[in-house]
Amino acid sequence: MSVQYNYSNILVVDDEPLVLSYISSILRRMGCKSVFEANTAESGVQEIQNREVSLLICDITLPDGDGRSLAATLLETRPDAVIVLITGFSTSDIALSPEIKDRVLLLEKPFTPDDVSALLGKYVTPIEVPALACVRARGTAALQTTPSLHAA
Repeated sequence: MSVQYNYSNILVVDDEPLVLSYISSILRRMGCKSVFEANTAESGVQEIQNREVSLLICDITLPDGDGRSLAATLLETRPDAVIVLITGFSTSDIALSPEIKDRVLLLEKPFTPDDVSALLGKYVTPIEVPALACVRARGTAALQTTPSLHAA
């Protein structure tokens, strides 16, 4: 049986290299395959323009921009995208514009892998793909019928 994840292109944007790699590694351990990174708002916009991003995890404060603006940019083209904004402030202190307020999840620093898993668990879940299982079974059968190189 094979699985495919329902959020295939995940973009993580953070200007702190350790936080960026930490979040990306958590996502990969959760089974996410296509995790892309950006360390500025500008490079985040480029990634959004070049990829079909379905999940954005972004620091709310970036040196060259704002995570809220990046979220709004993504939601213009992908209204079904999931947005997670990371903040070092209390989540009750974060002001969100009406356009994105009900469409954004907040993740408060410091956070653990369990916090990320709990927040994203319902969005990053395995989906069974039976057709891939058939292809895998056919590929295995073909390997079993291939003559051995060591046969005399």
